Amino acid sequence: MEKYGGLSIEKVAELFDVSADTIRREIKDGKLKTLPIRGLIRVSRQSIAEYQKTLESKTTKAEQFTNRYV
Repeated sequence: MEKYGGLSIEKVAELFDVSADTIRREIKDGKLKTLPIRGLIRVSRQSIAEYQKTLESKTTKAEQFTNRYV
């Protein structure tokens, strides 16, 4: 189903090495955007890329904090 413009919740969970419930929670919280495609819920590729940047930014900030105070 990836060819239709998005990934399943399970595939996104696998990509980020988290549970499907975590991805559902991120969708509910508005951190990931979905696309309804043929009655199925798919996470848009653009949303995945933006979410990944957000996670990388948080990691960088945590590393900066650790380097500064440890």
